[in-house]
Amino acid sequence: MKQEKRRFFRVDVSLPLYVLSLPQSGVGSENFKQSILPEQHMQQFEQAAAALRVLFTDERHIANGAVALFDEFNQRIDFMAWLLTQLIEKKSPKAHPEFLTRLHQDREIVAPQSGRASKVFPLIEALHQRIDQLVESLLSLIDRNLEGETVFYAESDFPLFSGEDYLHNLSVLASQGNWLSQVLTHLISKLNVYEVAYHNLKKVSPIIPMPQNWPVQSVDLSRGGMAFDSSSHFKLHQKVCILMEIEGRVLLVYAQVVYVNSPTSEPLQSLSVQDENQRVAFQFEGLSEEDAASITRFVTAQELALAHPHQK
Repeated sequence: MKQEKRRFFRVDVSLPLYVLSLPQSGVGSENFKQSILPEQHMQQFEQAAAALRVLFTDERHIANGAVALFDEFNQRIDFMAWLLTQLIEKKSPKAHPEFLTRLHQDREIVAPQSGRASKVFPLIEALHQRIDQLVESLLSLIDRNLEGETVFYAESDFPLFSGEDYLHNLSVLASQGNWLSQVLTHLISKLNVYEVAYHNLKKVSPIIPMPQNWPVQSVDLSRGGMAFDSSSHFKLHQKVCILMEIEGRVLLVYAQVVYVNSPTSEPLQSLSVQDENQRVAFQFEGLSEEDAASITRFVTAQELALAHPHQK
């Protein structure tokens, strides 16, 4: 009796997939930074920062705790500005030696509380919430930063923060020398400089749709790479970023094109192909153990489902 050969199931798996070509190295210049964060805006930021330093020396407001409260707002805005500056300069904030320290310091700052009714507190609370929103958005964005290019999912912009929406005579009170109104005005001025920069960066950065809008692709997938038929044209040795949704989370994987072939021709040795469809193979680069394990579990589950189709 012949020994039955063991079957190995090699299947194409279907999953939401998005491929983004990475930019050529060396992209980025001072001109790019100027277009996102013009010099006059930086001067506005520095002027507001200098005014706050003077206001924060007020002995009466040091004693009553107001300086400590608003200095925390100032620190959070500076942290937001630092994160955004790193992205504008095409750097990875996570790679900076100060990142974890700055992040920890920001996390230690708690939302302000008011024990009594105040006309100003809704403005203070809203300002804290806007800073929260921007910091969290930037931290999320940093996880999608691709080799010097900032990548956004579809995110709508919101109007710049305005203190007048909460206290209609804020600017008048500030012009009359009211300490609290002056502090809030300068904090909002600093915040708005980097809100504008954030909006400008979005306009020039590649935008990735939300995962639910990615095309579902049939791919030959392993922890080492993937291959699939594509109507888009790729070049040998081209660097890409592949985003795929596996096990309920998005994996961001760097890869290089190692094989390009049309279904009706021999493997191409040239750098590009003009056929309508092509088989493209990608080799993953720098894949984390966590992501590799997710891919392995996903592929194994698909193979087992095919081998035992009646088992739940």
